[in-house]
Order: sequence, then C-alpha cells, then structure tokens
Amino acid sequence: MFQSIREVLKNVASSKVNKVDANLAEIIIRHADQNIFLRSKELAAKAFVSESSLTAFSKRIGYEGYREVYIRLMVESEYYNYFTNNESNKNEIVSKFDHNTFIDEIDAQFDKIQKIASNIKSKDKLFILSSYEVMHHGQLVANALWEDKQVYFSANRKTDRNFINKITNQDEVLVLLVGLDNGELFENLKTLDLNNINYDVIGSSSQTSKLIPNQDNTVLFLNKTVISNKKTRALIRNGQMNYTLTHLISLL
Repeated sequence: MFQSIREVLKNVASSKVNKVDANLAEIIIRHADQNIFLRSKELAAKAFVSESSLTAFSKRIGYEGYREVYIRLMVESEYYNYFTNNESNKNEIVSKFDHNTFIDEIDAQFDKIQKIASNIKSKDKLFILSSYEVMHHGQLVANALWEDKQVYFSANRKTDRNFINKITNQDEVLVLLVGLDNGELFENLKTLDLNNINYDVIGSSSQTSKLIPNQDNTVLFLNKTVISNKKTRALIRNGQMNYTLTHLISLL
C-alpha cells in the first residue's frame, strides 16, 4: 500500500530506536512544516552527519536515497496542503465555470478512456507506471483490478526497472504522468520505446508533450490550469485524475 512519507518520518522520529535516524526525521519534518525542504548538503550540515549517512538513512526507512525522500515529501506537502503559512493567493478561487471546463475537456476524450479500458480488458497483465504526485492513484487502480488480472505496480522506481524489460506487447502498460521529478519515469518509457512496446498515458499536457509520438499509444491529456497557487493546482490535478480514473474503472 502507498504510504505517506510524512507518516514514515513521524514514526521514525518518535520511535527513538535509532537516535541518528530519529534526529534526521525530526529535522526534516520540522523544516517541512515551515514549507522548507532541506537538500542533502543542508540537512547533513544541520544534523552533523555526512551525505552518505543520509543515503543510508533513506535506505533504512525504505527509499532509494535522500533525493527520493526530498522529492516525495515536497510533492506530498504540496498535494495535501500540510503547511498553513500561505498568505498569498487567498482570494484566488476556482469558479464553477473553471470546474466544468476541466470536466468537459475530459469528457471530450471519452473515446480515449474507452480505448484504454478495452486495452486493459484484452490483456492478461497490467503494468502501472506512475509519477510520484499521483502514486496513490496508481495504487487505487491496482487495488480495483487485482482480483481480475495480474497487476504490477510499485511505489519504488528501482522495482520498475526490474520488470520494465520483461514487458511485452502481450501486456498492457498504463502510465500516469504529471507533476515533478519524472526523469526516471521517462527513462523507463524510453526503454519501452526502444523495445517497441506500446503504452497508454493519462497525464498533464506539459508532461505528455515530452513523449515520443506513437500512433499506437493512447494519450489522454489533462489540460493545465492557469491558477497560480501550487496547492490549488495540485488539488485540481487530483480532481482531474479522479474523474478520469472513475470513468476508466467503471468500464472494466
């Protein structure tokens, strides 16, 4: 199950089993609560440890390295609106017109949702690759379909690399592509392209524009909002993805 990195860090900070780990977790959380995300050099200096110690710490709590901890915490904090010191953009609202526009844009692509659903139903195996920001959506799709087919999904990018070369065109690949830090995900997609493997994508227009064009891939666009508040944008993307995946799962 996808686990909140903030909850992981809180558990480590309160456990006191490893004093160094507890101190690192406490420093990370304390700064994140102030909307400050410490890079490895900054954290190492504040905790009086080496950067290699941060890598070891990250691995002990279940991540590949401190960069993954940093990105996950930043994305999660933006998405769930953990911090409260937001004085800007207080008067910026999403109107009913804006909301309906987002929905209409997805409805206009309903044929793509139907095609993705058909592809999933016709294959025995489903591989789900996801950006960090919508990892919880990938988990929801996997949970909904596990009883009916073989579903492969992991919140760990290293695990993705382990199975990426095993995928064939007898399998369905669903990619959820939005937000930050998608370098590794694009590397995985590049591998699929080199192996001539087709995949279907639900993603933001800014990220899907970076894909190598392939007429055999179905790409559903979630159009970008002009709202300037980052947390509001993240919630809108969440609503767009929820609406799209609700339609998709209802067809399966």
